[in-house]
Amino acid sequence: MSAYRDIRNIRGVVVHCTATQNFKPVDAHEIDWWHAKRGFKRSPKICNLFNADLIAFGYHFLIQPDGAILSGRAIWETGAHAKGWNRSTVGIAMVGTDEFTDEALSRLWETVLSLSLILPHKPVPFLCGHRDLPDVHKACPGFDVCRTTPDDVLDYYVPFDAEVHR
Repeated sequence: MSAYRDIRNIRGVVVHCTATQNFKPVDAHEIDWWHAKRGFKRSPKICNLFNADLIAFGYHFLIQPDGAILSGRAIWETGAHAKGWNRSTVGIAMVGTDEFTDEALSRLWETVLSLSLILPHKPVPFLCGHRDLPDVHKACPGFDVCRTTPDDVLDYYVPFDAEVHR
């Protein structure tokens, strides 16, 4: 069940993919249904305050192939996107599997930069793909987040390091 969290305790941003057909939009309600089937739940109190129609959606943001961004969970709500890391990270999902439009990637980096304005700066927050976290055996997302992150974004984040960020 999701819970409130103090955003001062957010330590990083985790990028995901929806593992769906590349370039084909996916409705947030469909992902909500997938997450409900997996047993994810949001607190009714939080649902009443933010995106009441999404009862299980695990990500904080969803980026469509055309660059449209949809909000899922509130930034101050614990996510359900990376086991063991939900309380301390923001989850952003890219629609698709391993190919993403320039519009979607631009929106990803804009969102990550925007988050840098509200995330704590000490320690410097980390940025990674879901697959970069310890004990994750997935190719999610289908690209190397740290190698493709623009330099202006890396001015505000550090690549994930399991020894440092655990």
